[in-house]
Amino acid sequence: MGKHIVSIISFALAFFAIQYGMDYYREYSAVNKANAEIEAIREEVRQNNPDEPEVLAVQEAAIKKAEENINSKGTQKEKVQTAAGTFLGFYLVNFKQRAEYCQGQGVDISPFINAFKESHKNEYAIAVKAISAAPSDVDKLYKMLKPQLETVIEQDMAYIASENGVSLPEACKLISDNAPTLVPDMHISVMQPAVYRALVSGT
Repeated sequence: MGKHIVSIISFALAFFAIQYGMDYYREYSAVNKANAEIEAIREEVRQNNPDEPEVLAVQEAAIKKAEENINSKGTQKEKVQTAAGTFLGFYLVNFKQRAEYCQGQGVDISPFINAFKESHKNEYAIAVKAISAAPSDVDKLYKMLKPQLETVIEQDMAYIASENGVSLPEACKLISDNAPTLVPDMHISVMQPAVYRALVSGT
């Protein structure tokens, strides 16, 4: 199993999409900017890390970029809001898009989804409060970004399947069956400590 059971390339696009997508009145511009950012990262890692699987190289680059963006903010409030947006991208990809993808594969991953939601309930409450978002705002943002998130989840799940020598439905089942041990390793405090520290610093 190991680290290859779930890669978080989806974290990368989610981060950029959330950062540019909070302005709901410029949806086309937000999505285009998100796509441009992630493609720039992909091109960079292709050149600098040709021997490393792209999904892992992109994940590493995106996590580094997320931390740099938080550190670049001038005020504590801005740092918290940036961390909140980053967290919400991470949350939506795994809580909503991964579930929908696996449902399309005929696999219910509720054990993973429920454990992931419970594990992050405090961080989610902090994040939506930090950006003054209502549930309808988060839903709208998710729908706006869904086509892009679908693409990266497809890549993410294909990588998981390949690394574990299983089919796509079996990859979904692997995630669900291993939820009790997988979810703690996927907590935002583990995946991105800098985002977690900035997010909870506002409480």
